[in-house]
Amino acid sequence: MADLTRATQTLTGSLTIAAPDLSEFSALALTELAGRLSGQIDLTQEAGRATAHVQLTGTEISAAGTQVAGLDADLTLRDLFTAPALAGKARATGILTGGTPVEQVDITASGTGDNTEFSLDARLAKGADADGVALAGTLATGNDGLDLLLKTLDGRYRGIRTQLSEPARIVSSPAGTRIEPFSLRLGDGRLTLAGTVGDTLDVKADITSVPLALANALAPGFAIAGTLNGAVTVTGATSNPVANWTLNAGGLSAAPLRDNGLAALSLASTGRYSGNGLTQTTRITGSDGLSLVAEGPVTLSGAGSLDIGVTGSIPLAVVRQRLILSGFSATGSLAVSGRIGGTLSAPTYALALQPNGVGATQLATGFSLRNLTGSIDVANTGIAINALRADIAGGGSLSAGGRIGLDNGMPADLRVQVQNGRYTDGQIVQATVTADITLTGPLASTTSGARLGGSVTIERADISIPSSLPGAIDPVAVTHKNAPAAVAAQDRALQRDAGGGSEGGGARPIALDITVNAPGRIFVRGRGLDAEMGGSLRLVGTTANPQAIGSFSMRRGLLNVLSRRVVFSKGDVGFTGSLTPRLDFAATSQTSDAAVTITVRGPANAPEIAFTSAPELPQDEVLARFLFDKSMSELSPTQIAQLGASVLTLTGGSGEGPLGSLRQSLGLDAIDVETGGDGGPSLAVGKYLSDNIYLGVKQGSGADSSRVTVDIDITKSLKLRGEVGADGESKAGIFFEREFGK
Repeated sequence: MADLTRATQTLTGSLTIAAPDLSEFSALALTELAGRLSGQIDLTQEAGRATAHVQLTGTEISAAGTQVAGLDADLTLRDLFTAPALAGKARATGILTGGTPVEQVDITASGTGDNTEFSLDARLAKGADADGVALAGTLATGNDGLDLLLKTLDGRYRGIRTQLSEPARIVSSPAGTRIEPFSLRLGDGRLTLAGTVGDTLDVKADITSVPLALANALAPGFAIAGTLNGAVTVTGATSNPVANWTLNAGGLSAAPLRDNGLAALSLASTGRYSGNGLTQTTRITGSDGLSLVAEGPVTLSGAGSLDIGVTGSIPLAVVRQRLILSGFSATGSLAVSGRIGGTLSAPTYALALQPNGVGATQLATGFSLRNLTGSIDVANTGIAINALRADIAGGGSLSAGGRIGLDNGMPADLRVQVQNGRYTDGQIVQATVTADITLTGPLASTTSGARLGGSVTIERADISIPSSLPGAIDPVAVTHKNAPAAVAAQDRALQRDAGGGSEGGGARPIALDITVNAPGRIFVRGRGLDAEMGGSLRLVGTTANPQAIGSFSMRRGLLNVLSRRVVFSKGDVGFTGSLTPRLDFAATSQTSDAAVTITVRGPANAPEIAFTSAPELPQDEVLARFLFDKSMSELSPTQIAQLGASVLTLTGGSGEGPLGSLRQSLGLDAIDVETGGDGGPSLAVGKYLSDNIYLGVKQGSGADSSRVTVDIDITKSLKLRGEVGADGESKAGIFFEREFGK
């Protein structure tokens, strides 16, 4: 109750709060409320001065995006309407505001006359040593305004200390607010603020080595690092302020930059704010010559507008980590120029990228491009490739041009040409290629797909069949039954990576229509095979399921197995859908008592070599006759070992055999065991002392059976030979050797 003519001197009463469900008051408060609140507010009068006593208890309170798990307050506010003085205590726990959790906040106050001594302690976690802030001061009130004296301030956040260098005073009066020099130590840095605020402004802030990690309290997920220096001044009328700034950030880094391997940056910004607009110049510099400058005005009135010019240079070294993870390396830089326009809510950009000394290498194959020229235009509507050209390190050149839209399904119209380009996959294929390829149509449409078409002419190709293949263990096909969610998700991801599945609603795969022509000079070599092919094929299907159709026929072909050379009578490398070609070669060799036919059939990465004969003989007998022109029963142990090694070589094994392993361990060039001689078994070893001098030693089982021989090659067919035996016998001679058919 109160006398309305003297309301502030006569108003008294009590208000009891009992709200077990604050959500019922959401409509009245015009915001979402939740939780429980109870308490009482008593208003009394003493000598014409109002006193309010407030007692509140609450749990699980939520309002305006802030949550408070617990609230307990007991406060008394004296001289409420003239010179308020506060006394009492309040505690809030389990606070979450703006995504930042605060474990506990304690406030205490004690009033004496017009002054209120107060303290505040806020902790982000439990414990006295937890990060947080503690401050204490005095608030004096009177008819002329407020006088705030902040005596102490001590805070800590993630190892960074914050302290008040000396007591700071803020005085507010009807004429305005005066901020006496307010110096705050922030880690190893300092922030100083001073000036006046009223109808006019005159405020200056000096920033010295302030750690940017303090910003992590507001954005904890970014792990910002670096230091800030500079100055900010605000002057002019309060209704039309003018601000000028000079800011420099050094060692600037953040988690997204570090995750992509980007080194720390430096940022320098100068500018002026006036009349709802600002002009600024911002420069970013970094390692390896990184330099970007953004300069121009920004209008803040209405929808706002941008007119910022961008220039600079981006070295490809700054994206080194991302490129390596993608299987590439690159050198050089991109010169950047263009403008950013539009409104604040819908900015537009038009940038041009000019390569400068750019080269790139695919790490898996060593395929490299050098001396890239041309330009790339990037805008909201699409990316245009303008006359890009590069030299292929192995020989030839590559050029590209066209455009990719960034809307309406990302329509593409690109053309790539290769002139006498040399390609290698680093293992099986080396080729010289001329190509003209186009990519047209939408890249991100769910209703229609793009088309990759054109022609590729193989001027020359060398296909090397590996000399050894993995053991004959087939991959284990695994089908998961009742797999945990994590395993099932990994399996789906692996199948997508391998092209074995797709997500519903994704873009349609690119259709293929590429013709590959090879008029000749395709050489297939390895595992004793030497053949020249020619032909054509067509690559169809889609990128998710490519298919190759066509074949390459043999122009000529030879097979070398140990000392025999066989001329092939037929040969074909065929594609019937798979990208791995199938080989089909056949050749015949006549021995003393059989005609041996050798076939090479199957996929190029795992061909099968078979031997048949007329008359028909077992496989080992066929191979024995082919290699030694003898039956298996007539072979010496050494020849049987060599036969086994030949089988391993032809089937993809090690090929050296037991004698080969012994020869390598002893550092010899030759080792052989003879069992069919008149003097019984013997062992022969040898080594080349130079390119044309060979030393041999032979030891038999009988007495005086040792022999030492020296061969000196005069020409390919003519050699001198000398021999000395343990029995005193010596020999010397000139030998002429010629193997016909080679």
